[in-house]
Amino acid sequence: MIKVLFLLIIVFLYCHSVNNIFKELKYILAISIFIFLQIILSLLNFYSNLEFIQLKMILTLLVPTLIIIFHFQHNKNSFIKISYKNLTLIHFVRIPIEFILYHNYKEKLIPKIMTFEGLNFDLFFALTTLLIYYLLNKNIIHKKILLAWNIFGLIFVLNIVIIAVLSTPTPIQKFGFNQPNLMIFNFPYILLPSFIVPIVIYSHIISILKIKHKI
Repeated sequence: MIKVLFLLIIVFLYCHSVNNIFKELKYILAISIFIFLQIILSLLNFYSNLEFIQLKMILTLLVPTLIIIFHFQHNKNSFIKISYKNLTLIHFVRIPIEFILYHNYKEKLIPKIMTFEGLNFDLFFALTTLLIYYLLNKNIIHKKILLAWNIFGLIFVLNIVIIAVLSTPTPIQKFGFNQPNLMIFNFPYILLPSFIVPIVIYSHIISILKIKHKI
């Protein structure tokens, strides 16, 4: 049931991002092929084998990073067409994701530090999305408040990314030695760091740039 919920989040985020951010066919194809390959590799237990896991994770994170960089370089002028409401809507997925993380903590697949009972405060930020989206719909939110909200949102997501990386069984592991971050090595959770997190971060960056440059 939890995995079904996670896959529904992936479907929603995929549809929403290709309709509002990555509209060009080449980016849609790149994202689609990458997601498909990640699913196949995780089903084949490619990531479950911890040999060369650092290299595997670097390659996994490198592809979405490159897609975003290329998209940013060639589509900066098109950001004006993306509404703040559509960018904010992306962050609703962070609410169920936090409960999925908590479930995986109970299943002993991640350490407590990665949950809202530890040092992951993203749930508290995610809940504010309800208010921000309401204010955007009413057109009664000041741009400075929206800017601050996006900056804090970026800080919160980067916080959990750092904790997750340092909880993964690699030579740089600092947390969760008794119960390390093994969740992302299982299907379909590899798509959390390789798809969901990059989209969430990119949406914050686009919103911040739109506000700062008044586009």
